[in-house]
Amino acid sequence: MTKVIVNSGACGFTVAITAEKGKDKKVLIALDTACEMVQKMLADIATVDHRVTLTGFRDNPVYLSAAKHLKHVACPVPSAILKAIEKDLETFAGERLDLPRPQLARLCENVVRNYDPCISCATHALTVTVDEQ
Repeated sequence: MTKVIVNSGACGFTVAITAEKGKDKKVLIALDTACEMVQKMLADIATVDHRVTLTGFRDNPVYLSAAKHLKHVACPVPSAILKAIEKDLETFAGERLDLPRPQLARLCENVVRNYDPCISCATHALTVTVDEQ
């Protein structure tokens, strides 16, 4: 689970975003805020497909929901929601750094394929580099 706190700026609202792996390749989103517009987004995005961070602006459910509910186009919350999902996925690799590098590379390849099976062949060229600092 990943939690991101967003201090939205001009509006003065704070949003706590939680992204957590769900079942069947879904990500569960929780939004804790006093902003009524952001609260309305949750009805659209409480559960999203795991590939949401790889979806373009015009088809992305988070940005479609933002377009429907938010009045301020510079609101950082939609990007923060996607960043929370992305960070939760990065945690996958970080929790397995003790594995032998070939095994870690294979697991990372699997994660990439989970997000886009069309690039499964390309993942065999994946190089896993761990900064030991």
